[in-house]
Amino acid sequence: MSQSKAGIGKEAGAGGGGAPAALVLALESGAGWTGESRFASSVESAIRGHLSFDRYFAAGRRATLRGAGEGAIEEATWDWMATSLHPLHGFLLGLDDPRGVLDCLNAYNVRDLGNSWEGEGSSEPRRRRGGEAECDDGPPRWILSSGSGEFRLYACRVSPDGFDDPVGCQRASLASIQFLAEGARRHRDSGAAPPRSLSSIALHLGAERSAAAEAAHVFEREGAMPIEELSKRLGCEKRTLERELQAVGLTAGKLRLASMLVGATSQLHSSATLTQIAADQGFSDLAHMTRAFKSACGMAPSALRGARAEAGASRGAPTAGPAHDARLAGR
Repeated sequence: MSQSKAGIGKEAGAGGGGAPAALVLALESGAGWTGESRFASSVESAIRGHLSFDRYFAAGRRATLRGAGEGAIEEATWDWMATSLHPLHGFLLGLDDPRGVLDCLNAYNVRDLGNSWEGEGSSEPRRRRGGEAECDDGPPRWILSSGSGEFRLYACRVSPDGFDDPVGCQRASLASIQFLAEGARRHRDSGAAPPRSLSSIALHLGAERSAAAEAAHVFEREGAMPIEELSKRLGCEKRTLERELQAVGLTAGKLRLASMLVGATSQLHSSATLTQIAADQGFSDLAHMTRAFKSACGMAPSALRGARAEAGASRGAPTAGPAHDARLAGR
């Protein structure tokens, strides 16, 4: 499937703008994926995690035309979210409060979507009037709330007046939120978030013996090194390694950068300073790490940490009616 294997980076929105690649690829639900090509898409999602809004909405409309139901879209979205290395997804999976996930997503959408919708759109939250959301120009947004006691997710899609907002996109977005909130619930109940790395994703996809996965494992274990040294560690010629990586749209540089971003994302939940995290993960300095995060997801690592703080302050905000209702506990 040429479009699927064509590399996320080429179609990614500038500076992280666009829709998360996992949602777009879930809606496209194309055949032709292999474990190796799926792993390559995960690596790309760590480096530049978005695809264009045009592709996202086109995929949503096609999903509706082919009769994809809510259950099928939800299943596909959960499948792709499980292998997403998008820094925002990785950060949220490190939280242990489902309500915090929702609040962080709201903070993220205001910062990122409001500034990336075709280069326009207000960064201010939607105005409310008489219990209804008043729409103006800008991107579609979710208004989210969580009830007390047993956790329930309520979400209402708010779109600009007259905007064609495909139902498939709405379903995929809600399914991704369910996935992340459920991950936080499991983290809360188990006391520890499962480790997330390129190697763990390759194992999940059955691609752990591929050249890309083996190279990623070396980078995760030993850090940066020239490709000549990397090929020696893998017992092959440099040109052979380059050909095998190019076959799935990757390079040694992409694998190394992805491993650095995934490692840094996990460390954002630690007490380490951002400068220390940058050094630990092999970035030349904090500015280098900040640029990499902004290219990957549109937000600096300091902003991701800040979204968690903002989440605590945003509790009790007005909520929209339950256009969707999902019970996450016991899923």
